[in-house]
Amino acid sequence: MDVLKRRIEKAPKAGLWIRSMVLIMVWGTAQGQSVEPEQPRVENKSERIGISETIRLVEDRATTLEIPGIVDMASSTFHLYVMSESDGLVVFRKKETGLDWLYSATGMQKRGSTLFADDRFGYVKGQRNQLTVLEPTSVLGVYSSTRFNAPFESVARTHQTLWIASPSLGLGTLSLESPELVDSNPEIVFRSETEGCRVQDVASDGNAHLFALMSCAGQDSTSRLLHIVDPPSEGQEPSIERSIELQGTYQTLHWVESMGLFVSGSDGLVSVSKEGSTFFWVQVEDQLSDIHAVGNRLVVRTKAGLLWAGSLEEGFQQVRSDVGGGNYIAQFNSQSNEGLSYAGLFLAQYDRLQAASLEVEQQEQLITSEAGQAFDPTTQQREQEAINNSTSGAFSLHSIPSVTVPLPQSVILPISFTTSGSTQAVQLTLLSNIEAAQIRGRSFLWTPSSNDVGEHTFTVLATTTDGRVQTQEFTVNVRPFNAPPRFAPTRSMTVPTGEYFTTQFFALDPDGLDAELLDYRAQNLPRGATLDRKTGVFEWTPSSEQTGLVRFQIVARDQYGTASVQDVELNVISMDDEAASSSQDDS
Repeated sequence: MDVLKRRIEKAPKAGLWIRSMVLIMVWGTAQGQSVEPEQPRVENKSERIGISETIRLVEDRATTLEIPGIVDMASSTFHLYVMSESDGLVVFRKKETGLDWLYSATGMQKRGSTLFADDRFGYVKGQRNQLTVLEPTSVLGVYSSTRFNAPFESVARTHQTLWIASPSLGLGTLSLESPELVDSNPEIVFRSETEGCRVQDVASDGNAHLFALMSCAGQDSTSRLLHIVDPPSEGQEPSIERSIELQGTYQTLHWVESMGLFVSGSDGLVSVSKEGSTFFWVQVEDQLSDIHAVGNRLVVRTKAGLLWAGSLEEGFQQVRSDVGGGNYIAQFNSQSNEGLSYAGLFLAQYDRLQAASLEVEQQEQLITSEAGQAFDPTTQQREQEAINNSTSGAFSLHSIPSVTVPLPQSVILPISFTTSGSTQAVQLTLLSNIEAAQIRGRSFLWTPSSNDVGEHTFTVLATTTDGRVQTQEFTVNVRPFNAPPRFAPTRSMTVPTGEYFTTQFFALDPDGLDAELLDYRAQNLPRGATLDRKTGVFEWTPSSEQTGLVRFQIVARDQYGTASVQDVELNVISMDDEAASSSQDDS
């Protein structure tokens, strides 16, 4: 074992894959697995062809957005959250072709700078134990906010339950069924199972499975993992599926889509199977903050901002070493026109947000016993193809949507184009007499002032080095205040008892960028009736005890927080009474 440790220490730091292969041998020995003795090297003077692999993280600069002061980023299936220390929280909707800007929540950076996300909510972790919960599909701003009475490390959701990892208090839960329930201190659960342990982190598979990582007193070399199942049915309480002892010291949990659960810490990055067995992947000196899968490879980010990419078979290579750029990563999944799935990343570096993908280059090498002579017969051909593509092919500047915004909202609009040549050969210019408006990277950025109320027209000019020109015109209508949503007129309706009745209440937001961001709620809703908060669809089957005139209100709140109220009247009648009345009239 001492010999192996010395080999690790002497391994060059630039070659992480070398250390990872050696450490796999150490892991196998620690687990009592046999390690085959090293075979004596046989001198071979003959030549052979070998394959070397180079991994690069390639930016798609045609998708670049400029966002100043990026300090964190998180992604769900549908949304991307970017926190800016100057502009607050910027929320995008993920689409097959890239990103659609939804809104900028200025001032949100004052609530915190650490982001988490799942398929429904976004979470902002702040100073003084503050947690802010966002729901981007309904309303801009805060779904709810709370301040805990003890520090916490992370949160994760299963169904309507939010789990909180608190090193001092233990494992806590909050209900997400309503904003009011969030604004409270968490209920501490599984006290006996966590007694004497510090809850380091929590992670969820996005459904019913919750994982809690703990370090326990008197067990310096052992971490414990709780696998908790949260049944979707009401009345069934969460239960512990299994408790797993991990040989090693770990601080962070990572749920990676398509690959499952990982733990990381001073003893490296380890995957954990459903049965509780573990498998060592790689050793990284700094603590890991993010892990994402691209095909069968992982891209990992350290808290310092270094990025590594690789696999078990080929090892890991460093793909970003400039920690000053931030190098924040988030998952980006899309689909090509041919129906093929594409897995990549969003990369935020030096205040530029763009799509990125892994480029793996395999080279043939002529290897002899004296020295390896690298030879790549296709290099010259690829270089010539790149030169040919840079001066020819299709070029198109995509349309830019016109928007209406109230003061003091900032406007960030992506500018994208299609080119078969180099994206570096395309220059973007903004034609406008408004000095504050500008193009930064591949985005239009403007924060209107009170003097900018009204409609303004902008033109983006795109030119290539070979003389081709494309223009796109769009308008930004700046309103002095946020106009409330406007309801479509409704009439009084008659509803028979015992029969299913449905209607849709519809409001239009004159300031809105997306109609789906309206949030519908009801006041004094009749018993048994439901209202869909996203669509405004009302459903009800009145009972015989509910006859008469029923009054309630529908509230529509727009993405900037302004609401409108519509009064509703339903005349509930009994069909038996109507039949009896008709019979008396006939007689």
